[in-house]
Amino acid sequence: MNFRALVIGGTGQVGSALMRALVAEPSCLEVVMVNRKALTELSPRVRQVVLDTENATSETVTDE
Repeated sequence: MNFRALVIGGTGQVGSALMRALVAEPSCLEVVMVNRKALTELSPRVRQVVLDTENATSETVTDE
Protein backbone atom coordinates (compact mmCIF):
# COMPACT_ATOMS: atom_id res chain seq x y z
CA MET A 1 0.00 0.00 0.00
CA ASN A 2 1.41 3.40 -1.01
CA PHE A 3 1.06 6.46 1.20
CA ARG A 4 1.96 10.13 1.61
CA ALA A 5 3.15 11.72 4.87
CA LEU A 6 2.98 15.15 6.48
CA VAL A 7 5.82 16.04 8.87
CA ILE A 8 5.68 19.23 10.89
CA GLY A 9 9.14 20.14 12.12
CA GLY A 10 11.38 17.82 10.12
CA THR A 11 14.70 19.38 11.14
CA GLY A 12 15.12 18.38 14.79
CA GLN A 13 16.54 15.10 16.02
CA VAL A 14 13.27 13.14 15.87
CA GLY A 15 11.99 14.90 12.74
CA SER A 16 15.24 14.26 10.85
CA ALA A 17 15.17 10.58 11.74
CA LEU A 18 11.54 10.35 10.64
CA MET A 19 12.33 12.10 7.35
CA ARG A 20 15.21 9.68 6.62
CA ALA A 21 12.98 6.69 7.36
CA LEU A 22 10.14 7.97 5.16
CA VAL A 23 12.42 8.78 2.21
CA ALA A 24 14.00 5.31 2.49
CA GLU A 25 10.56 3.65 2.41
CA PRO A 26 9.66 2.81 -1.22
CA SER A 27 5.92 2.83 -0.54
CA CYS A 28 6.05 6.46 0.67
CA LEU A 29 5.24 8.41 -2.49
CA GLU A 30 5.63 11.92 -1.08
CA VAL A 31 6.57 13.67 2.14
CA VAL A 32 5.26 17.17 2.80
CA MET A 33 7.49 18.84 5.37
CA VAL A 34 6.56 22.07 7.20
CA ASN A 35 9.60 24.00 8.49
CA ARG A 36 10.55 27.44 9.68
CA LYS A 37 13.49 27.59 7.23
CA ALA A 38 14.04 26.23 3.72
CA LEU A 39 16.37 23.25 3.47
CA THR A 40 18.53 22.20 0.53
CA GLU A 41 19.51 18.83 -0.92
CA LEU A 42 16.19 17.11 -0.37
CA SER A 43 14.86 14.00 -2.04
CA PRO A 44 12.67 14.68 -5.08
CA ARG A 45 9.83 13.08 -3.13
CA VAL A 46 10.00 15.77 -0.42
CA ARG A 47 7.96 18.95 -0.76
CA GLN A 48 8.70 21.77 1.67
CA VAL A 49 6.31 24.34 3.06
CA VAL A 50 8.19 27.14 4.83
CA LEU A 51 6.19 28.78 7.60
CA ASP A 52 7.87 31.85 9.08
CA THR A 53 6.20 32.01 12.48
CA GLU A 54 7.97 35.26 13.36
CA ASN A 55 6.51 37.17 10.41
CA ALA A 56 3.36 35.05 10.00
CA THR A 57 3.98 34.38 6.30
CA SER A 58 4.32 31.16 4.36
CA GLU A 59 5.62 29.97 1.02
CA THR A 60 5.99 26.69 -0.83
CA VAL A 61 9.54 25.84 -1.88
CA THR A 62 10.01 23.82 -5.04
CA ASP A 63 13.07 22.85 -7.04
CA GLU A 64 11.52 23.43 -10.46
